[in-house]
Amino acid sequence: MFVLLHITTGTLQKSGHYALLGGFVSPKDDPSTELIDIQQLRQGFAQSPVLSEALETSSFVFTNGFYISGIVAMAITPLTSTPITCLGEDMRGFMVWFQPEQWLGKDGLYLTLERFQELTDSYRAYFQDMQEIGTVPIRRAGAVTEVFHVYWATKMVKPYPS
Repeated sequence: MFVLLHITTGTLQKSGHYALLGGFVSPKDDPSTELIDIQQLRQGFAQSPVLSEALETSSFVFTNGFYISGIVAMAITPLTSTPITCLGEDMRGFMVWFQPEQWLGKDGLYLTLERFQELTDSYRAYFQDMQEIGTVPIRRAGAVTEVFHVYWATKMVKPYPS
């Protein structure tokens, strides 16, 4: 029960609103922050006119990790029926569900976590252009524990290798 309390409110998190005895672990060193609050990600898209429009006009959404695609799918599926895939080294089931060739000539929306920002450049060769259009911070106990970066990827020019 105590672990669930920490995961949802950050009771052991330093500088948190609900920290016990001032907290024991900083958000960046807390492995429980890997559990992304999908409600916050969904609200970030719903409350941003730019992100909402991009979500509606893109042909597909992709991330650099299969588990990130799963998180994003749970968050945005109530908002859109846009297909979500993974373009990365480990595509798992996404290799079966979608073929990168089907996105040729289409615009996509790329979501990645703050710690994977450097991977963004590896996708530029597959699109005519990529521009960051927004961020969605994820908070727990008042502190930002993760940031999603959102990019508009204009016109896929060659398929991502699967």
